[in-house]
Amino acid sequence: MAENQQQAAGEEHHSVHIGEPDTRGRRITPWAWVPSVNFLQGMQYILVTQMFIIVFYTMGIPNSTALFWLGLLSLPWTIKPLWGPLIDKYWTKRNWTTTMQLLVGAALLGSAFTVLLPDAEVFGLPAFFIITILVLFLVAFASATHDIACDGYYMLALSERQQAFFVGIRSTAFRVGWIFTLGPLVYQADIVQKITGPTPEYFAIQAIAPDSSPVEPEGLPSSQPRSDGEQGIVVDSSTIAVERGESAEYGIRLAQDPGADKTITVVLKEREKVQEVTIDPKVLTFTSEDWQTAKPVTVKVDGKLKESATAIFQITAGNVALGWAVVLVTAGLIYFLLATFHRFLLPTAKADAVETEDRPPFHIPALAVAATILVPFLLGYTTYRVIMVQQDTLGPNIFGALASSTEAADVKLYSFLYKLTAILIPTSLGFVLFFVPGLKTVTRSFFRKMSDVSRIGFVDVFTTFFAKEKIAVVLSFILLYRLGEIPLSSLKAPFLLGSTDTGGINMSLSEFAFANSVIYVIALIVGGLFSGWLISTFGLKKIIWILVAFMHLPNLGYVYMSYALPESLVIINGLIGFEAFGYGVGLSAFLMVMIMAAKGPYKTAHYALCTGFMALGVMIPQMPSGFIQEVLGYQKFFVLVMILIIPGCLLIPFLPIDPNFGKRDEA
Repeated sequence: MAENQQQAAGEEHHSVHIGEPDTRGRRITPWAWVPSVNFLQGMQYILVTQMFIIVFYTMGIPNSTALFWLGLLSLPWTIKPLWGPLIDKYWTKRNWTTTMQLLVGAALLGSAFTVLLPDAEVFGLPAFFIITILVLFLVAFASATHDIACDGYYMLALSERQQAFFVGIRSTAFRVGWIFTLGPLVYQADIVQKITGPTPEYFAIQAIAPDSSPVEPEGLPSSQPRSDGEQGIVVDSSTIAVERGESAEYGIRLAQDPGADKTITVVLKEREKVQEVTIDPKVLTFTSEDWQTAKPVTVKVDGKLKESATAIFQITAGNVALGWAVVLVTAGLIYFLLATFHRFLLPTAKADAVETEDRPPFHIPALAVAATILVPFLLGYTTYRVIMVQQDTLGPNIFGALASSTEAADVKLYSFLYKLTAILIPTSLGFVLFFVPGLKTVTRSFFRKMSDVSRIGFVDVFTTFFAKEKIAVVLSFILLYRLGEIPLSSLKAPFLLGSTDTGGINMSLSEFAFANSVIYVIALIVGGLFSGWLISTFGLKKIIWILVAFMHLPNLGYVYMSYALPESLVIINGLIGFEAFGYGVGLSAFLMVMIMAAKGPYKTAHYALCTGFMALGVMIPQMPSGFIQEVLGYQKFFVLVMILIIPGCLLIPFLPIDPNFGKRDEA
């Protein structure tokens, strides 16, 4: 394989924009496939880890339940180094890449149907949620495999000059996939929900200042007549007058029963805004049980109002599940189209060849890798069952019963953490025993046999990795550095979209899509560029504390928002952008430490191991974050986030960082 890579580098063309001749004699420019492949790579990761937080939140799944299972979906990215060698030895990177793209596309189309399933409960959870999570596990495994394959293909299909030139293009394309997923796709859901709902209704609030006459509303659309049996929104009155410093209530309900197992979400949004006039909540949900009950909307006029004015609000409603189904169909079709495009346009690189000599059938190493993965987890689960049976607390499932439990939130949190610990501790011991003197002979014999059977030698990769200088400190840093940031990023969407009565900010889907795609990603890229200049100029060791400060201190903006609940989009977007900029700066320190840990032999495999520990550092804090937020509320939760940054920071002085590591000359 090394000879193939050298051969590819030796055939380098004078221009980085012109591809090397492939096995069919074609010269396909990297511009034809590098951006599109990495666009899909960015889409699939953000779909699973971020967009479905929004999907489940808007469909009424509790944060505790959604974040636990979505956190568990990070598992494939955690353990992907274990099956990475299979991708090297079986099939070409080109075929792996395009096949995984087709598989992700098919799974996304399948998830479009699962979100439309009824809300009937299975094991204490909605049926659509359980089946969607199962489909997302398939997306996660295919995405993790795609990451390995397309990264390897990038190095085999391009010369070293081209790899260096297109590295920025790759990163940008990944971010564009992020923007597209959290921007236009989320905005599409908002549009579909409005289109599928009844005719919008409008109401006006006359804010009256002392010694001033009310201002009559201008341009207030009249209510549209409804035919018998037609769904609609019923408002108590089209106009209400409220004096300065006072408040009043509107009553809003539906005209018809939405039907069994169906939920209609009603959204109130300013059409003509008056800064001193606020309403709460801005989102209402109705089912067949409460559609006739007029739900109150509180109207407040600030005491700072100087002149009388009129604020006009639009009320819309729609089918939330259908909106997300359309989004997932769109995403799935994009994957199918680009996968088909890549089938024809990806070069069949000469270096992307598979050696078949003395290679066992695929199922033999696949079973060996599966056994290597499953044994430690089976050890943990078996120990868990023993603990639970002894205490007579084992139910038909592990965590599902907590979702429908009527116990207090703090009791549910304790039960969740206890069960999670009962699995994680023995599972971790299953891995630790592999390296403990005196016991490693027994534990290593099994893994060594699996390595010999598979003929991919992953034991050597692991043993050399764990023999590195201060590797325990480095891995602890990788696991703990983002201990506070992950819970914040997991609850960010529910906080920004949630109504103020739940402690949220009350942003609409379209406002959220703009803030967390355009503003967030632009600030993130700028922060990444700034950190690159800092590291290359001064070296990582000298400025690591500056990077860490940028990473964590902007999170104070969420502490402020949880207490102040600002309504100004300028303030909200500014704080979101500042947090993104700091994340872009601080994440570079994290990535550089992983690069440092991967130096030496097996560099690619060791970096993959680092990314696996990174994914584990995402999974563990994300899983309980929903339960913790339900117990503490957003205000105390964001304060806890700031406290959780301390453990990772305490490890920084002990990291074995060379003073010149990262400097421009050293790089």
